Amino acid sequence: MNTLEKSRLIKELHDLTGALERRSLSLYETAKAKSRIKSIFVECDQPLFKKQILAYKTQVQPERSAEEFARDTIYARSFRGVFQQVEALEQALYAQPDSGWAILYQPASGWQIWLIPAPARTALLSDWGNLEQVYRWMLQQQHQYRSLHTDLELLNQQNYAATQAFQHTVAARSSVAIEPEEAAQQFKPTKAAPVQPEQQADSVPEAESSARHLLLNQLSCPISELPLDHLPAEKLCRVFLPARPEVMQYADVLVHDAEQAALLKRPGYVAEQINAQGRFIKYLVLFGALDAMQATRFAHAFSQQHEHEIAAIREIDSAVLESQLFALDSLFQCYQHAEQMIWHKEDYYPFIPLHLIHTQKFIQFEETAATLGTPLILLKERQKIRLIHGQQRLQLARTEPAYPYILLDRQQGVSWQIIQKVLNHLPAPVDPLRLVQAIQQLTAS
Repeated sequence: MNTLEKSRLIKELHDLTGALERRSLSLYETAKAKSRIKSIFVECDQPLFKKQILAYKTQVQPERSAEEFARDTIYARSFRGVFQQVEALEQALYAQPDSGWAILYQPASGWQIWLIPAPARTALLSDWGNLEQVYRWMLQQQHQYRSLHTDLELLNQQNYAATQAFQHTVAARSSVAIEPEEAAQQFKPTKAAPVQPEQQADSVPEAESSARHLLLNQLSCPISELPLDHLPAEKLCRVFLPARPEVMQYADVLVHDAEQAALLKRPGYVAEQINAQGRFIKYLVLFGALDAMQATRFAHAFSQQHEHEIAAIREIDSAVLESQLFALDSLFQCYQHAEQMIWHKEDYYPFIPLHLIHTQKFIQFEETAATLGTPLILLKERQKIRLIHGQQRLQLARTEPAYPYILLDRQQGVSWQIIQKVLNHLPAPVDPLRLVQAIQQLTAS
């Protein structure tokens, strides 16, 4: 196959897959496109096209392609499988809680890797993405935690254990025929192979081996300098939390280079990170920035390196932030009640974790179609947050960890009677922003 033919096939694969991703084809055209992709696979020289066709294979045979992808990695022996249900994944992953990784696949969202960062710890979850993106994320976590052994390391461990068992068996049999003293002379303990410098370094996580630590909420947290492509002259460090790895599921924690004593005297900052489509990813928590301008620069530079964007940044007292960091709900409340907004993008709405919402609508009515930027309209009454408008928005992607929202409050005079009265006068389908505006006008009159 010459270069021109290869280029033609790659372009055809690109066009076919683009159409499948956009879901612009009829059922017949979809089946025809998938059949053509399979035939191109047969024509391709596998070693040469292996990297190029991965994205296309995942469109046609998603679970099989993920299994093949995992088998080709250096951590295949620690792989627990590909799953479409969270419950099945958790059962397989936590059956061996010391280490392991697994892949979750959902057609609407893509791929997600679950990785056990340390023995008996809750798994870390990647963002949704394609297989190569989420695997790069896993390699970054592995660089920090060293939670997995490569297949070669596991094989060497097994060979060493087998050799030790064999030597002990030989020693036991031989000691029957000779005196114990003589047996001790003949069968001395096997000397372990010397550890090479790079092996010794790899056995300790890079963050743990660093001499620099930050004390947060009485926890000693190693820190490691983080190069920033957009701010090469600035110094920013990532904070690791080996004792509480679950925090990294909902927040990236950073610190500007400064002495411990000075950190909590300066304000802290929390930003909401979103992806290019506007979906919430996780919080960004920053300690030690000199001022709001520097915090804004840091937040944007860090998010850009991870192909994310910043939706908003708020200033929060560092002592309060330190105490509320170690639980998602408390960090959300801390961010929600922060009065100092130092930056936000246009048409910004804050995000609320899905599990805090009662998603069943109290009043049923027809809603306008939603986009990812459409906010949920919520009502806070006592200790509950209930959905007024937003079923269409929730149906766009059930896997998002948090959703944009506008919160109304019973203490501000909003009641279900008022909401029903407004709905009786609005044309169907009901637009969320017109609904909020009408409710606020009625309660203000």
